[in-house]
Amino acid sequence: MNSQTEQPPVQNVLLNSLALSKLVENTHKNLPKTAFGIVTGFRNDTTYLVTNFFTLPDFSQSSYQDEEEEEFLKDVASFLKESNFEYEILGWTINSSFGNFYNKSVVQKHMNWQKKIEKPILLVYDPIISLVSELSIKAFSISQKYLNLYKKSGFNKKINYHSKQSIHDVFLNIPISYNLTLLSKNFLKSLTPKEIFAKGETKRSVDDFMIKSFETMRQSLDSIVIGQNKAQNFINRNIKKLRYENNNELPTKVREIEKITTSYSLNYKIQSIFTKNRLKELSSNLENYSNSPLLDSFLSLSHKSNKN
Repeated sequence: MNSQTEQPPVQNVLLNSLALSKLVENTHKNLPKTAFGIVTGFRNDTTYLVTNFFTLPDFSQSSYQDEEEEEFLKDVASFLKESNFEYEILGWTINSSFGNFYNKSVVQKHMNWQKKIEKPILLVYDPIISLVSELSIKAFSISQKYLNLYKKSGFNKKINYHSKQSIHDVFLNIPISYNLTLLSKNFLKSLTPKEIFAKGETKRSVDDFMIKSFETMRQSLDSIVIGQNKAQNFINRNIKKLRYENNNELPTKVREIEKITTSYSLNYKIQSIFTKNRLKELSSNLENYSNSPLLDSFLSLSHKSNKN
């Protein structure tokens, strides 16, 4: 059961098979890189019907990122209007491994979307879980609690988004449903290693898939380790500094620092445990499909992570 108490402004997201297939295809085509997209469709007061997906170019290296993204969205809106489609831009999409999408960049990007369209949604597709387990796609909207805080303080150092705000404080999970056609089901199945072998493709195709998956998971683990180290260094640095002050407020200040960093450290520890378990699960599943030497890399990383 979700621990959130605030109700999202959007109560339901319905995702049709065309939009889902295009989102999944774009993600896997760009692995291990992060792929962005925008979704269009219809909306009423409580429900969003997502009917199409468009690839969103990566403007992160541009000095005019916001302006170029704004221009791209205008082009999409103009295309929809000229094509006599009464669709609206509903939000944006991102892919993330093991649910590890919550960071400063994503929060800031969604807040930029909040300024461009009314009540945007964020769809997060997890390619790794989808390949080793079941289709994993979630929908989110920004919480009113965070919006109020944002309007009051702005997105600056006063809002330490991952030490004072948990993901449930910032994003609200929206129920999402989809009705896959037979064609879409067959397409999604074709992305799994088992189906690649069933079609008689070369071993190289499987190795390419495994390399991309391995790189994605390695990047995930790297970010988790970096996050853990940052949290621990923050605690050590500030507590050591306060000890030198040697005043009566020390116990209170120490407790405040520990409280601020607890959710941050715990969040990364939970993600780390989850990632290790997924690595072992993927290793086990892939053993049924191939004797590729890349399996040694998966198993080695999994065992190494368990020792840390």
